[in-house]
Amino acid sequence: MGIKFYPFVSICLFLSVISCSLNKSIRNDQLSNLPSPKDDYYPGVDSTVVKNANEIADRMFVDYDRRNQSIAYHNSAKTSFQIADSIWNCYKHKTYPDSILLKLFLSWQQGRYNDSKKNDNSIPGRMIRPNESSLHILHQAEKDANQAKLINPFDLDIRSLLINIYSRMGEISGNLNFYTKAIEELKNLLQVDKSNPYIYERLAECYYALQDWENCYQCFDKAEQVLLIVAKFKNSKNMPSSASVDTARWVYYLQGKGEAQAKLYDSALAITYLTRAKQMTHSASNAQQLQNYLNWIEWDGGNLKASELRDEAQHVEQAGEYKKAHSKYLQLLGILTTQQAKNEIDWKVASIDFNHLSEKLEAIERMFRVIQSIQKSGNAHELNDVYLQDYAAMCYSIGVDYYNQHNYRFAYIYINQAAQFEWEHRGDCYLQLAMLSEVNPHESIQFCQKALAYSKQLSDESQNKIQKMLTVSFIRLGEFDLAQNYYQKFLNSESSPNN
Repeated sequence: MGIKFYPFVSICLFLSVISCSLNKSIRNDQLSNLPSPKDDYYPGVDSTVVKNANEIADRMFVDYDRRNQSIAYHNSAKTSFQIADSIWNCYKHKTYPDSILLKLFLSWQQGRYNDSKKNDNSIPGRMIRPNESSLHILHQAEKDANQAKLINPFDLDIRSLLINIYSRMGEISGNLNFYTKAIEELKNLLQVDKSNPYIYERLAECYYALQDWENCYQCFDKAEQVLLIVAKFKNSKNMPSSASVDTARWVYYLQGKGEAQAKLYDSALAITYLTRAKQMTHSASNAQQLQNYLNWIEWDGGNLKASELRDEAQHVEQAGEYKKAHSKYLQLLGILTTQQAKNEIDWKVASIDFNHLSEKLEAIERMFRVIQSIQKSGNAHELNDVYLQDYAAMCYSIGVDYYNQHNYRFAYIYINQAAQFEWEHRGDCYLQLAMLSEVNPHESIQFCQKALAYSKQLSDESQNKIQKMLTVSFIRLGEFDLAQNYYQKFLNSESSPNN
């Protein structure tokens, strides 16, 4: 984003008003090419005025030839920046294949060779990646822009271009020194124009990249102040109508202030600014983004260090480093302040124990405490489907493990616990319980009938198994008519085309 200047609140306004006033009394044909004064002699002007004016002009202008030299370097730097910026953005967003971007770089390289009529030793002699080519072109743009600034230090557009160059170089290379250079140029711009919110905005962005959160906040705050003060001029007769408040920018500044305060661990202020930004934005996607940030801040009641540590632990877990993630989650449990957050992290620890560290009994005990905690709190809405599904699945899995080890008592207990909840495999729980209860026909029949109530969860094979068990159980109880009924269902299912 380039720097924009508001002429109505700068020196430029004063000069333009004087110029307009003078033009009213001067005919256009009198503005035709006038010869430049020679030997510092200005016809019709008092020598004292010439001396005083020249002393001031030396601090504002350069002579005609130097200005043209500066413009040439400036244009060269601008062209290089535009090409580098295009290559980088296309590379970053995968708009074009690398081969096309390389051709653009080579075209720029050939253009520089033709312009100089000689080899440029700074041009790489090997094929390079688009991000490297962007950085290479930006280095040349920086060199040309600095030369233009050296020749004409009064051209603010050159400084604006340098800021863009340094910011992009910092983004591509990761070298924070480039942001420091951009800050120096921005501070120089503030010496001549403190009425431009975009200068403060760019300063805030540079400090954000440097993770200097206090200065980042101060600059976003100043940008907001200047934006609103400048907007007061919008109804003035001599001010341009474009001076009205840019709501999108205002929202951006509030969001920046909120993020900076979050980094400074002031959750109350962060929530205040982000909530206000959310209320003002006209973008649904931005409103959702702001809400997500607010949710992140409020996850453990505004305990921002906990939110950060949770992010770290999740990142490690996603990388497959389960032992390290397990350790970070346990560390996180020690600083949490709300029971809801503790329940979530206990669930995560239990999931890692159960699925990756072969600590199933420790995992089920931890999950049991989570379920009990939520039930005792009376906050049934917290007992979300994920917790229930995982706890029930753990109980069922442990029960099946014990069943395969012929430890039927333990198997019966754990599968019975899993069957206490409405979850996606409750029918399978009842089937397993029916199988474990075959020595007791009454118990087996009850579990079979409960399983059939969840027939949509069961495979055809499982349903056939239930019909068979019901047949056997009713025969053992001497209920032959019922046994015949279920036996016929079993025969029909066996002859079905789906079996």
